[in-house]
Amino acid sequence: MDIVKLFCDIDDFCLNAQKTYKKQFPDQPISQWLSKLSLSEIITIMITFHESRGFRNFKSFYNLYVRNTSTGMVGLFPNLISYNRLVKLQKSAIIPLTYFLKTA
Repeated sequence: MDIVKLFCDIDDFCLNAQKTYKKQFPDQPISQWLSKLSLSEIITIMITFHESRGFRNFKSFYNLYVRNTSTGMVGLFPNLISYNRLVKLQKSAIIPLTYFLKTA
């Protein structure tokens, strides 16, 4: 799986979804994403976990693979956050992830 292509597809989807939301609900403010990681990056990490082999749980995948400086995604996502913070942010990424998977 090409992570860069996956990220680009997800990022394009998120940008288009934001534009569509603004058109349909012009008076509603879009909630600010308060994190160093973008919504696109979080969704990419979530999908990559489900496509990966050899990890029994998300915590070991994130700490041993994603945050690993030699083999992980640190070069792709330089602003990685702690595992606990990522788990909290995942909850707000579920709906965009579902729409992305349904349209992809």
